[in-house]
Amino acid sequence: MAGGPVRVLRCLVGHVGFEVERLDLSAPASRDARIVSKVGDREPPTGSALTPTYARRHGNRTIGLGDSIMRGSDGLTSGFGGSWFSMLSEVSGQRLRRVRNSGIAGNTTAQMLARIDSDVTTYAPDICVIEGITPNDVGSLTQAQSKANIIAMIDACVAAGIRPIVCTGPPNDKAETNLSMRQMSTWMVKNANERGIAVFDLYAHVADPATGIYVTDYTDDGTHPNNDGQNAIAIYLAGRIPDDIYLAPLGSTASGDPTNLLANGAFVGDSNSDGYADNWNVSGLVSGSLEAREDGLGFWQVITGDSALDFLTGQAVPGWAVGDVIRVSGEWINVDSDALTVIVYMVTGTPDSQLRPLSSRSEKFTGTRRFYIELPIAAGTVSLYVRLVPGVGTGKFSHVAIENLTALGIA
Repeated sequence: MAGGPVRVLRCLVGHVGFEVERLDLSAPASRDARIVSKVGDREPPTGSALTPTYARRHGNRTIGLGDSIMRGSDGLTSGFGGSWFSMLSEVSGQRLRRVRNSGIAGNTTAQMLARIDSDVTTYAPDICVIEGITPNDVGSLTQAQSKANIIAMIDACVAAGIRPIVCTGPPNDKAETNLSMRQMSTWMVKNANERGIAVFDLYAHVADPATGIYVTDYTDDGTHPNNDGQNAIAIYLAGRIPDDIYLAPLGSTASGDPTNLLANGAFVGDSNSDGYADNWNVSGLVSGSLEAREDGLGFWQVITGDSALDFLTGQAVPGWAVGDVIRVSGEWINVDSDALTVIVYMVTGTPDSQLRPLSSRSEKFTGTRRFYIELPIAAGTVSLYVRLVPGVGTGKFSHVAIENLTALGIA
């Protein structure tokens, strides 16, 4: 390799593993500093200079940063899963463990950059997915300004030890906007490849091969992917997550696991043979049954409803205090429901807090998905419980867990 020596150091700080990458600083001054990549004996390509040394986390806690294309309809009360980002987390089994969607509708790259500290680095994620090729920049900023903002966001992540993953822009039905976003996307791919940064392609799987704009079924307004478009993007990207981002076990597979505060989240046992697992209370459901998992790890609770008022409710959850951070997770399959939903109730009086890690989901798919949410117990909460709602149709749930991250020392 030309230039001076490059060393890659690995160390362990507390319980978090870091890899410290050193740049080749002895290269000729006329060339950019080069980033050490895991490419065997090949010389890494040139790219924008970064801080000479930095530590990068190797976990999978992920935040998405962007505009309305990133945000979708995600929200604590409106529910998660209304964006390609959240769907990707679910499809991947939380291999990209979604902890926050920091997309804001209407944002330009300048506005994203202005809030990267408050909406990304302060939460100390392991990964930040940056959706920076936005139609909001077209006509508002020059491409040079957009590029500078995106590079600054990448560098801010790197400086904070956060792994950046960038995105190409999706199609756009306006010719001028589509052209600009494709130009920016081409630049983004080149820049990311030179810097060893993974790219999520939001264009390929929802663009019409004949026209280069959206496939008609994948958008309602020509700018944003609709629910089908988001689902298509998520499925496409699930097989393109970098290989060194690993799937960490989440939740609990045993009803007797003392870290799971939810009674019988593995749905083991039906002592009265009513089709519903012990420790769960039924209201209005058409039918229920327990279906053994193929992996032998507990059961699927299958529930069928004919209105939004049909549901299955777990027992009140003990083992928490106001301010504690909990996480709620579980696996789900939509058989034919029009609005599959999971609600976490924090009973506080009027109104109660209702958080939805899964909300009104109608997409059908092959395989299992995992919902996930981290949140603090709200002030005034006096009881906590979870409700599974099939809507009209049938859904399956398994390995539902509520864990107190504060009590476990990992909040």
